[in-house]
Amino acid sequence: MYTCNIYAYVGAKIDTIMELSSQVDTKRAIALNQNEAHPVANLFIHGSQYELQSDADDQLVIFIPFKEKVRIQGIRFVAPANDNRPVRVKLFINNANLDFADCEQRQGEFHASLTASNVMEDSKPLALRVAKFTSVDSVTVFVESSVGGDISALSKIDFFGQVMMGTNMNELKKVG
Repeated sequence: MYTCNIYAYVGAKIDTIMELSSQVDTKRAIALNQNEAHPVANLFIHGSQYELQSDADDQLVIFIPFKEKVRIQGIRFVAPANDNRPVRVKLFINNANLDFADCEQRQGEFHASLTASNVMEDSKPLALRVAKFTSVDSVTVFVESSVGGDISALSKIDFFGQVMMGTNMNELKKVG
């Protein structure tokens, strides 16, 4: 199990938590406007040579479901160090059917402007407001724009938090 410390932009320590890649349901992940030669499946293959790339322009809508409910406290985007690096992203939770118009019009639970230093493999995860990311079935990532390239590219998205344990009915006891 991989653990890390998450720091907000200002460097405040949040918590020690686990990396949630084993909880991502990779078979159900989809991306709108993906280049078929560089599909969403590449996000879940380790190695910087694999990328998800947009096709027609620099916007992407990436739907990432989880196998179980999770509490997400941080996210790390890993991207190439070129003009295809995403700059503006929004996150939406528990909404599987968003399209580009929805993502552009809605506020989202989180939005960020990414810099070159926080999209590297060893960069610290961005802290998320736990109150908004407590019982998460899925995350939709909207890549609004890249640095200046005609496409956007991502090598990996890492989520950090905890798996929400369900209630074990066998452990309940009758009271009264």
